[in-house]
Amino acid sequence: MARHTIKYTHKNGVELDEPEAWCGRSIEAMEWHFKDAQYLAWSAGGSIQPCRNCVKAIIKELEREL
Repeated sequence: MARHTIKYTHKNGVELDEPEAWCGRSIEAMEWHFKDAQYLAWSAGGSIQPCRNCVKAIIKELEREL
């Protein structure tokens, strides 16, 4: 099962009840996920597979920034 990556936990200074993933999905309270993109990068080659849509969104944002 793929694991999502948190994009942010706050929006406009207000803490979100459910953090938002890079793929746009809300992450539920007891759902396992990557804390941020850095943790996802550290897991490369590991046994836990990240959500492909989260990875694509992170890469797209990096390409835009660079």
